[in-house]
Amino acid sequence: LIMIHGLLSTPLAWASVNNELWADDAIRQRYQIWHYLYNTSAPALYSARLLRAQLRELRTLLDSGGDDPAMQKTTVLAHSMGGIVAKALVVEPRDVFWKAAFNVPLEQLRLSSEDRTSLNDAFEWQPEASVHRIIFACVPHRGSNYVDSAVGRIGRRITRPPNSFQSFYHRIGETNPGVFTPAYQALGEGKLNSIGSLSPQQPTLSILALMPYAHPVHTHSIIGNRGRPGPLETSSDGFVPYTSSHLEDADSELIVPDGHRAFLHPEGLAEIKRVLNLR
Repeated sequence: LIMIHGLLSTPLAWASVNNELWADDAIRQRYQIWHYLYNTSAPALYSARLLRAQLRELRTLLDSGGDDPAMQKTTVLAHSMGGIVAKALVVEPRDVFWKAAFNVPLEQLRLSSEDRTSLNDAFEWQPEASVHRIIFACVPHRGSNYVDSAVGRIGRRITRPPNSFQSFYHRIGETNPGVFTPAYQALGEGKLNSIGSLSPQQPTLSILALMPYAHPVHTHSIIGNRGRPGPLETSSDGFVPYTSSHLEDADSELIVPDGHRAFLHPEGLAEIKRVLNLR
């Protein structure tokens, strides 16, 4: 079980959930819990790239022969932006993101061999075949208008992407002027951060949301509506609207009368346990 925290958070967000799961004999016997700690100031696809690399390294270390059945069956529990990271693990984008971000093919860019390899890996990757189930908790699959509010705009100004991410894309933009599409100009300037990437106006999320899973994946949604009356279509967990969190093809969907951390609510926690006990 891999737990992926959300924006402006750490694995400590899962502390009470982690304790509850370890106290459950059936779950403790079936799962080993891993936590992914990442810098949440970078766009989710960048964090997903780092996670893929770390998973490959970890599996090589723990299962060098690739024959451990348990290592071939992974469940992911993801909150908020962590759900975008999780979705990126199980899709095969080919050239879809590339065409959205760049005006020219990769081979036409002036790059060092190291940068060329890194850029190719950032936009075209192989899915994690071991991931077979994902529990999405309050995930903005289609973005959040909160990002474009006054508070969100302030957050964008004070959030700084990691230096390695920032300098990498700034270097590409300087060496190859005009290669980024207008929608990704901020990326070429090294200024696209995690908050900006969650805007409904930024095309990455809409592209990712429409991508099919590369292999069969069971998905489950836990969505907060703060316990307010009214149609689900107009509800929100305070940050993410229902219309952004809802998945048409999800195996299950639970509406919890709580806010953006609905996974901590007793009903949300019970749903996590229910799903983890599925075969």
